[in-house]
Amino acid sequence: MKFFGFLFLVALGVGAWGWHEDWFAVTSTDNGDHKSFTIDFDKGKIAEALDSYQQKARGILDKLDQKIDELRSRAKSASAEAKPKIEQEIQELQQQKDAATESLKDLKNSSVEQLEDVKKRLDKTLEDAKKLGERGGGY
Repeated sequence: MKFFGFLFLVALGVGAWGWHEDWFAVTSTDNGDHKSFTIDFDKGKIAEALDSYQQKARGILDKLDQKIDELRSRAKSASAEAKPKIEQEIQELQQQKDAATESLKDLKNSSVEQLEDVKKRLDKTLEDAKKLGERGGGY
């Protein structure tokens, strides 16, 4: 029962997000005894929104690559004491970047119902990686 409640909340979240983004329109027709509803999806707007979000995510991933390269350069000339700390930070950043890259792939392959969940997961992963990258050490 909890699972269906969760699915309902996800569907509601995607619906609200899609409504806000004008991804679909709901129309009704009344034929006296019969009332029908039609949902029209604007695939162009959905694709445009996803493309914009993916570009933003790729920009963050590119910055993470730059930070990892910077740390690798710094590790080469670091003291014996600082080098393990820098290498640990590189490893953590790489793990966050890999997780974000996987979520970005999931976003490309997700259905409309899954978009909100995948987007939230990707946002969190990118934010964590960004914080980790900004943390930087005073090595």
